[in-house]
Amino acid sequence: MEYIHFNWLQWIWYREPVQFPEQNLCLGRWLGVAHDVGQAMTYWVLVDKGTVIARSSVTALGALEMHDPRLKEQQDVFMAKLATFTPSFSDSLSPQIFPELVDDEPEYTNLEVDDFTPEAFDE
Repeated sequence: MEYIHFNWLQWIWYREPVQFPEQNLCLGRWLGVAHDVGQAMTYWVLVDKGTVIARSSVTALGALEMHDPRLKEQQDVFMAKLATFTPSFSDSLSPQIFPELVDDEPEYTNLEVDDFTPEAFDE
C-alpha cells in the first residue's frame, strides 16, 4: 500500500526537526519504504548531502509546485550539491544502487481461479 504514494526518486518535501519559527520543510528525493525503522509509513529519503535518512513526514510536490521556477532552481541546486558528494548520480538510476533498501522477500501469488482445486492448498 505504501508504494502507491510515490515513485522512485520523486521530488518530495520532508520535515526536519528544527526550532520554531524556522522552516522545517526540506526538499528531497523518495527512495522507498523504510521497513523496520520508526513507525508505519516511514520512507527512505535522499537528501542533498548524498545521505539517506528515514522520515515519516513526507509529502509529494504538487503539480503547481513542479512548474514553479523558484522550486526548479531549488531542485537544480539540490542536484548540484548532490553531484559534489555522489558524482555518478543521475535521475535514471535504478533501485539497485541502494541494495539495502530493496525488499528481497518473496512475492506470494494466488492460484488462478481456473487452477484451483480443493487439494491445491493441502500442503
